[in-house]
Amino acid sequence: MNDYKERDELMKRYLNEQKEHYSIQENTTLEPFHSIAVDAVVMDMTIIEGTDYSLDYDGTEELEMAYRVEKDELIVTQKKRRNLVGNNSAELILTIPKDTQLEKADITVDVGDIEVEGVAIKTLEADSDVGDIMVKNSSVNNAVLDSDTGDINVDSCSFVMLDVASDVGEIEVDSNMDISGYMLDLKTDIGEVEIGTETYGKKYFHAGKNGSITARGSVGDISINES
Repeated sequence: MNDYKERDELMKRYLNEQKEHYSIQENTTLEPFHSIAVDAVVMDMTIIEGTDYSLDYDGTEELEMAYRVEKDELIVTQKKRRNLVGNNSAELILTIPKDTQLEKADITVDVGDIEVEGVAIKTLEADSDVGDIMVKNSSVNNAVLDSDTGDINVDSCSFVMLDVASDVGEIEVDSNMDISGYMLDLKTDIGEVEIGTETYGKKYFHAGKNGSITARGSVGDISINES
């Protein structure tokens, strides 16, 4: 009987230890940069407009984050210290001064949401295996957004070339400019394509020379609107 009690106590202690996740926090002002490269395991990340170049990170200790500014580029990497057990999370907020245009932002996240708000970027590449991608109130010349499982939302943005893809999730583009002269190439395997109030089945194509919107979905609707 005592052997069973001791085994149960050891098991409870082990499970409790797996639930304990200590937080690592980092908040710092950075030297100026005009490109961003992020490669993360588990992280919700946001790029927003602010008053300076800064980084704000909060994550469990199993997720090891490192960063540096090198040759005008902010490089952020995140690795797992050991096999992840239980709930692990991390959040990264990057702040860019107002009226600053980034040359490029290349963001790759295995699990986590990606959000860009109020920022000007020449080239944006955002990829999340599991997570939503949102770009809001931003000016982006060229954007490639890809989520294996998650919604993609582009809201009140201007762009020249927009390429979005989601295997499982909704795609919604609300432009703040006239896109009547844009090439639209839209297709979903399971779902519907909607432009404004009109529904076009599973695919839609419209020729244009002013810019382009390409959207691909496996499971989910595609919605395009202009304000």
